[in-house]
Amino acid sequence: MVQHSITREMTITHEEFFRLLPRALKTRHYEVLNNVVHVTLDHGNITITLSPQVMREIGSLELPVTRINFALKNCADDDRLKFFHEFDLTYQKGGG
Repeated sequence: MVQHSITREMTITHEEFFRLLPRALKTRHYEVLNNVVHVTLDHGNITITLSPQVMREIGSLELPVTRINFALKNCADDDRLKFFHEFDLTYQKGGG
């Protein structure tokens, strides 16, 4: 079994994360249990675990921060790249 994990720190609330999740996962099968999401890919699966949400102060600004861990198991490179591309497009913030 090939397995590795990736951890990201995101400025997002749990509520916002779960609101956007269906758009990020599109037609993939997934299950949510508390703050853990199990995602089935064509080849492999990913378990997404959200840390407790904290607030980070930057001057007078407060931002919600959640650490997100992605545990990848038997993921083909193409599936992994497609997953993170779609995930990143859904959760990116900013403007231009």
